[in-house]
Amino acid sequence: QVYVWYEIYPDYAYEIVGFPANTGDSITTTASYVSGNTYQLTITNNTKNISTIVPSNVSQSSVAKKQSVEWIVEAPSLGANITPLSEFTDVVWTNCSATIGGVTKSLGQFPTEEITMISNGGVVKSNVSTISSDAGFTAVWHHQ
Repeated sequence: QVYVWYEIYPDYAYEIVGFPANTGDSITTTASYVSGNTYQLTITNNTKNISTIVPSNVSQSSVAKKQSVEWIVEAPSLGANITPLSEFTDVVWTNCSATIGGVTKSLGQFPTEEITMISNGGVVKSNVSTISSDAGFTAVWHHQ
């Protein structure tokens, strides 16, 4: 199942019901600080030429410190349990950038931390490539 979702720290993830997405679609996202505790989240499906803006009443966080960004592939949770990681074709990110403290830089210009997802038994579930020259990287599926 493919669906689009967002998450504002420290809240849970929320599905954007009805937003069209299929395997292989090109998606662009932006998260912009507006003011106070409010952020603007825009998600665009470039393949289908459609976008949505998450309403500002649900894109607020009083605890976000505006000091980091994340690009994530993760196993979804179902209640208190984390489900198996779905098998996916490589996820490729390109032209990643962030503005932190008023300064915009490409991903490769910030300190980065590449995380390998492993099971409790030590089996690699997914890992990421090093950052490429176009400020991108690839997430690779290995195991549920």
